[in-house]
Amino acid sequence: MPPDELLALMRECRAVVGDRLHALILAAAAGVPAVGITDGGKIDAFCDLCARRGGGDRIRALPPKTDALTAAILRALSLSRDD
Repeated sequence: MPPDELLALMRECRAVVGDRLHALILAAAAGVPAVGITDGGKIDAFCDLCARRGGGDRIRALPPKTDALTAAILRALSLSRDD
Protein backbone atom coordinates (compact mmCIF):
# COMPACT_ATOMS: atom_id res chain seq x y z
CA MET A 1 0.00 0.00 0.00
CA PRO A 2 1.41 3.45 -0.83
CA PRO A 3 2.40 5.53 2.23
CA ASP A 4 -0.26 8.21 1.66
CA GLU A 5 -3.01 5.58 1.51
CA LEU A 6 -1.68 3.85 4.62
CA LEU A 7 -1.56 7.17 6.46
CA ALA A 8 -5.18 7.90 5.46
CA LEU A 9 -6.19 4.46 6.72
CA MET A 10 -4.25 4.97 9.95
CA ARG A 11 -6.18 8.21 10.59
CA GLU A 12 -9.37 6.12 10.77
CA CYS A 13 -7.99 3.97 13.62
CA ARG A 14 -8.81 4.56 17.28
CA ALA A 15 -5.40 3.17 18.30
CA VAL A 16 -2.47 1.28 16.83
CA VAL A 17 -0.57 -1.63 18.34
CA GLY A 18 2.56 -2.57 16.49
CA ASP A 19 5.88 -4.31 16.63
CA ARG A 20 7.22 -2.46 13.59
CA LEU A 21 8.74 0.99 13.80
CA HIS A 22 6.95 2.22 10.68
CA ALA A 23 3.55 1.48 12.21
CA LEU A 24 4.38 3.75 15.15
CA ILE A 25 5.80 6.47 12.91
CA LEU A 26 2.60 6.50 10.85
CA ALA A 27 0.47 6.48 13.99
CA ALA A 28 2.37 9.51 15.29
CA ALA A 29 2.00 11.27 11.93
CA ALA A 30 -1.74 10.49 11.94
CA GLY A 31 -2.16 11.66 15.55
CA VAL A 32 -3.40 8.24 16.66
CA PRO A 33 -2.48 6.80 20.08
CA ALA A 34 -0.17 3.80 19.76
CA VAL A 35 1.44 1.05 21.79
CA GLY A 36 4.69 -0.41 20.50
CA ILE A 37 5.74 -3.95 21.31
CA THR A 38 9.25 -3.39 22.60
CA ASP A 39 12.25 -4.67 20.70
CA GLY A 40 14.88 -3.20 22.98
CA GLY A 41 16.04 -0.89 20.21
CA LYS A 42 14.39 1.31 17.60
CA ILE A 43 10.84 1.05 18.93
CA ASP A 44 11.92 1.96 22.45
CA ALA A 45 14.03 4.87 21.16
CA PHE A 46 11.17 6.21 19.03
CA CYS A 47 8.69 5.99 21.92
CA ASP A 48 11.17 7.79 24.19
CA LEU A 49 11.59 10.50 21.56
CA CYS A 50 7.81 10.94 21.33
CA ALA A 51 7.56 11.20 25.12
CA ARG A 52 10.30 13.85 25.22
CA ARG A 53 8.47 15.82 22.54
CA GLY A 54 5.25 15.91 24.56
CA GLY A 55 3.65 12.64 23.44
CA GLY A 56 3.24 11.38 26.99
CA ASP A 57 1.24 8.15 27.05
CA ARG A 58 0.05 8.55 23.46
CA ILE A 59 2.91 6.42 22.13
CA ARG A 60 4.73 4.03 24.41
CA ALA A 61 6.65 0.77 24.27
CA LEU A 62 5.99 -2.25 26.43
CA PRO A 63 7.11 -5.87 26.41
CA PRO A 64 4.63 -8.43 25.05
CA LYS A 65 2.61 -10.72 27.31
CA THR A 66 2.21 -8.42 30.30
CA ASP A 67 -0.81 -7.00 32.07
CA ALA A 68 0.71 -3.57 31.49
CA LEU A 69 0.41 -4.10 27.74
CA THR A 70 -3.32 -4.79 27.99
CA ALA A 71 -3.74 -1.73 30.22
CA ALA A 72 -1.76 0.43 27.78
CA ILE A 73 -3.91 -0.72 24.86
CA LEU A 74 -7.10 0.07 26.78
CA ARG A 75 -5.67 3.47 27.71
CA ALA A 76 -4.78 4.19 24.07
CA LEU A 77 -8.31 3.29 23.01
CA SER A 78 -9.73 5.68 25.61
CA LEU A 79 -7.70 8.67 24.37
CA SER A 80 -9.23 11.15 22.01
CA ARG A 81 -7.16 12.64 19.22
CA ASP A 82 -6.84 15.82 21.30
CA ASP A 83 -5.47 14.20 24.50
